Amino acid sequence: MQRLVTACAVLVTACAVLAAACGGSSGGGAGNGGAGSNGAGTVALRIHFPGQGHGAVRSNSPAFECTADCTQNISAGTHVHLAAVADSASQFGAWGGACSSTSRGCDLTVSADADVTVRFDGQPAPQGQVSLAVVVNGQGNVASRPPGIDCGQACHATFTAAVDLIPTPQAGWQFDGWGGGCTGPGACHLTPPGQAGQASPSSPPSSPSRPRPPPTAPGSCPTPSELP
Repeated sequence: MQRLVTACAVLVTACAVLAAACGGSSGGGAGNGGAGSNGAGTVALRIHFPGQGHGAVRSNSPAFECTADCTQNISAGTHVHLAAVADSASQFGAWGGACSSTSRGCDLTVSADADVTVRFDGQPAPQGQVSLAVVVNGQGNVASRPPGIDCGQACHATFTAAVDLIPTPQAGWQFDGWGGGCTGPGACHLTPPGQAGQASPSSPPSSPSRPRPPPTAPGSCPTPSELP
């Protein structure tokens, strides 16, 4: 019997949250400009990727490719053909927003600022395999044993045997817990369906809570949870 460990119906998503040990905010990436940031006669086409799979949105005219959330500034009234291209481990799910197409292609005329969503879903893993997608929030690394996962931001791999995910925070950071298909404060252990050993976590798994940090020693930096 095939059984996928999944937080979102296809992939196991293991999210390692790393918290800064010295109170300063790591900050988000620079956002797109607000209203008025476009040049005269241009509009913003914003493309979003809400799914658990991976892929790209491509356009030939104007020419661009997005593999993550992006904003394209184009001339008002431009006709755009968008093509959704899933990677080898994913499949096209659906368009949303300004695109209502049910196929992998979407045609629209952009006369004002518009938002388009494209969802890619993970391919179901074959029987006896477990597909993992790992996302790291903060500064650190998540590696697997056996090898296959090793990243500080986002990666995915498929395993045919039991796998342990091991978080390693960078200096000045501490491991804060798991989300998605993993729970608990330490390494995450997953076993493909049908194999003996520790059972994989149920779906959907519970969200992690932040462990209470040790008391702050005199003269040391507080952790984010100790700040008012």
